[in-house]
Amino acid sequence: MDEIDKLIGDPRKVDEELQAFDETAKCLSEPSHHRVIERYPGQWIAVHTGKVRVHGESLDSVLAQLDSEGLSREQAIVRFIHDKPRTVIL
Repeated sequence: MDEIDKLIGDPRKVDEELQAFDETAKCLSEPSHHRVIERYPGQWIAVHTGKVRVHGESLDSVLAQLDSEGLSREQAIVRFIHDKPRTVIL
C-alpha cells in the first residue's frame, strides 16, 4: 500500500481532483456544449471548475490568461470552439 500511496498520493486529494475534473468536463457535454458553441464561436476557451473562465482568439492568449488569473493549466480543459458543424465518417 505504501508504494501505491507514493505513486498516486493522498487518495482523498485524488478523489477531489477527479470530481473537479468531472465537473469541468460536464461543461463541454450535451446540452451545455450548445450554449458554449453559441457564446464562443471560433474562439479558444479554457474551462476550469465547471465554468468557462477565459476565452480568446488564440491558444497563447488563453494560456496567458489562465496564468495571470492563477488557474492551473493541468486542471483546465482548453478547447477550440468550432462554429461550423463537422462531419465525422466512421
